[in-house]
Order: sequence, then structure tokens, then C-alpha cells
Amino acid sequence: CDQDSPHLLVNVRTAPAPEHDKHGTPAIHQSLAARDLLPERHYADTGYANVEAIVQAARDHDVRLIGPPRDNPSWQTKTEGGITHDDFKIDWEKRTASCPNGHTSSSVHNVWRVARGGDKYPMVEFVFTKSGCMTCRLRSLCTRNERTGKHITVLPRELYEALREIRGFLQTEEGQLEYNTRQGIEGTISQAVRAFPFRRSRYRGQSKTQLQQLATGAAINLVRV
Repeated sequence: CDQDSPHLLVNVRTAPAPEHDKHGTPAIHQSLAARDLLPERHYADTGYANVEAIVQAARDHDVRLIGPPRDNPSWQTKTEGGITHDDFKIDWEKRTASCPNGHTSSSVHNVWRVARGGDKYPMVEFVFTKSGCMTCRLRSLCTRNERTGKHITVLPRELYEALREIRGFLQTEEGQLEYNTRQGIEGTISQAVRAFPFRRSRYRGQSKTQLQQLATGAAINLVRV
């Protein structure tokens, strides 16, 4: 997507329809690396730019993967003044978390969470005391649990910091302007669907469909050249 380079397709990957997009990012980077075509920056949508892929791309290929992670679905994000996990300050050295009202967590646990699709993720859970939370003036904006104190569960440090960094970057004017580059990718998808019936396979089976899509990608490049 560089302004001074041809806007050509450099990789085509055909995957089974039920496969989640997040599994495609590492495979795409491996294919590009094998042909010395890795970009310095790779713009992707939410499905491909999950935080695990962002960290893996930087670690394994020195590629900065830029894309909006999934939004926080909690009720706090839909409440004016709601206190989300992002409002807590975490001291990873002391293994404590502090809430916006100044309370500090009383204990910490390493736990596993099962996400949609059956994937298991290592998480870190910070626990606050009931006595501290029950008298907190911000309680109604933070938790609805009447039996225990606040619990916050976050990703391990490397993933947590990467998530905060990319969210913060995309909220800046610079980040929004840079991510606008991805409009060209959406334009490419539109061209492939409308000018080249990209979503219709003439053949049965993944191997033959992949051959057709490789040929279509080459045809798009010929038209662009």
C-alpha cells in the first residue's frame, strides 16, 4: 500500500469457510517471508488483527500489524462514566491493580478462560476486597456484584500492553489517518467481487478453488499494470 509502489496483490490464500480469520494472519506472514515480501506495516481488519497476531507478527517477522481489536462488550462501556478494565492501573512488578478511586487489589491469580471456538487463553485475575468495594463512591459505575469485591481479568502482560498500545494509537489523529490506508484493501475486495466473480468457485474442492483464485489474483494485477 506504499504510495510510491504499484498496488498489486502479492499473496492469495484460500481457506475453508468455517476457519476464523485470526488463523490466517500467521500463515500469510509465513508465505510472504518465504518470498522476501514482508511489509514493514500490515493493515488488517478486526478478524485478522487480534492481539495475539499483533504480538506474533512483531516477534516472528518484525511486522507492525495495525488493526482495531474487538471492542469491550461489557456494560460499563455502554454506561456514561462507566469504569472499564482500561481505567485500572496495573503494576506488573508488584502484581497489583489500582482502581480509579485508589483501592489496591488484595490478591492475584493466573487463570484460564475459554473463548468462543473453544480456544483457551491464559489470563490474570486481580481481586479487590468486598469491604473496600461496598463503600466505594464509584461502585455503581464499576460493578454490579453484591456478594464480592471487584474482579478484573486481563491478558498476560505482553498481550495486555500490546492491546493498550494499538487501541491508544488508533484513537490518535495520526493513527486514524494511517489506518485510512486500508480503504485501498476494501477497494481491492470490491474490484475482485464485481469485476472478477471472486466469491463464486467454478470448481469443487479447496485445491481447485485455490488455483482459480490464484489465477484471478494474477488477472487483477495484469489489469492494474
